Amino acid sequence: MPSPFFNRLTGRPSSAKNLRRDRLVVAVPVEHSLARRKRLRVTDLAGADLIVHSADRRSVMYDVVLGLLRDAGVEPHIRHEVGETSTLVTLVAGALGVAVVPEPVTALTLDGVTYVPLTGADARVELAVAHRTDRSEPHLARTVGIIQAMF
Repeated sequence: MPSPFFNRLTGRPSSAKNLRRDRLVVAVPVEHSLARRKRLRVTDLAGADLIVHSADRRSVMYDVVLGLLRDAGVEPHIRHEVGETSTLVTLVAGALGVAVVPEPVTALTLDGVTYVPLTGADARVELAVAHRTDRSEPHLARTVGIIQAMF
């Protein structure tokens, strides 16, 4: 399927295939009051210091997180923007804020971080493989095929 997001990033025709939809969770410092909750609503993040992926690093997560907050009527209080997920979780471990992340990030187990499920039908993010349609190298086709076969 054509990928408007990827087209916007590259300025070139592209195709994307959704591989899976991951639930979103909130990475929370263990001493934070939200860490004691079994699950969180987006509105529970009102007033919390947020750590997010950078807007200028082409991460879909920035738009997903801000969209969730906006739709819930929550004004974001962004304390840090980072380029890497491991950095994001490390800052949470340092008690510098909370972060909304895809559930597979829970595999990054760090002392000082707990993960709390985020409720709501929109609390998901799609993982997709995207590529430019104006490229046809054999290695590209093999790589896309391998990735699709994994899911």
